[in-house]
Amino acid sequence: MKILIFLNLFLFYLINNSEELERCEGCSAYKCMEDDIAHCGPNGYLIAYGEKNCKNFYKPEIYDRFDELGKQFINCTGKCLIYNMEHYLEKKAGDINCELIKEEGFHSHPKCYLDCGFCQVCKSNKYALLRAYDLKDFFSKEAIEQVYIVIKECGVFNCFY
Repeated sequence: MKILIFLNLFLFYLINNSEELERCEGCSAYKCMEDDIAHCGPNGYLIAYGEKNCKNFYKPEIYDRFDELGKQFINCTGKCLIYNMEHYLEKKAGDINCELIKEEGFHSHPKCYLDCGFCQVCKSNKYALLRAYDLKDFFSKEAIEQVYIVIKECGVFNCFY
């Protein structure tokens, strides 16, 4: 009887946790981090920038414009940005500052972009990239800094000529 109770509890635990994991995968991870940890609201980095851009890149009308290398870049970068933010929030455990979350989020972009092959992707996917970004996002100080770091590393002529 004890074994049967244990198995039922174990199965209940697995089912509930698998639903939670599925709820927090991919772009939904940003909403989970916001709801469960950050509480910065709809204008905070996680929702207004992270989730918004993640979902935008995976829209079929955007994602399908990329060649295979571009799709690999999107998948790699998406995982990298989410992993870095999750890791940052775990380190902060209880000491959450919405402005620092935004800084950390933007700070992680150049490394993720470069590690995931942006310098190669920007050559063959520049038009797909231009259609994927919300150009309004490029007018912030943080965005200008991250673009500068990436372009400096790749070389301006590598991507645009």
